[in-house]
Amino acid sequence: MHPDLASKHRCALAEAQAWVTQRLPLGSPADTLRSRELGECLTGYPSEWTFGELKVDEVERLILKRAALLQSSPTPLLKAGRILCSLLARDTGMGEGAPASQGIVDDTYLPPWDTWVATVQTADDLALLSWIPDELSPPIQSAIDISAHCCLDWLDEVVNREHCSDGPYRLSGDISASVRALLAEFLYELRR
Repeated sequence: MHPDLASKHRCALAEAQAWVTQRLPLGSPADTLRSRELGECLTGYPSEWTFGELKVDEVERLILKRAALLQSSPTPLLKAGRILCSLLARDTGMGEGAPASQGIVDDTYLPPWDTWVATVQTADDLALLSWIPDELSPPIQSAIDISAHCCLDWLDEVVNREHCSDGPYRLSGDISASVRALLAEFLYELRR
């Protein structure tokens, strides 16, 4: 990964952490983490976004707006969390993740836009990476477990799991080598 791109992603991760941490504790994370000021960056979302569609330019615009808004606020003490990987092309539009996650992921398996960190494109797939605070891990895990087509998983598990194990079918079981390699590089760069 190019050093400038790695730095950009580390900044976006820190900004997502700061933005979300400022909103804790979360009374209703499904609403609290879909802020109006960032949502304005997403033209026609969700009604005009088709299942499996991710508008990369709008995600980038949202990340830039969050960075600008954070410049005028103090940096909070950051909470622990994990990076969620969403491969939206796998979503079938059944919407089973929304009730399982108490609305934290929407009907298209998109996590709240306040948590978005980056998009990662390969020849095989487009991934959306989001930072999820630890207190939201259980409902997100419920969405991961119920997903019929494995469009969500934790980034560290996607990178570290070589194949599906017994139990729920997971995204990493059939993820291509090129996507896994790129995500591993992304995770490595974020941890540096």
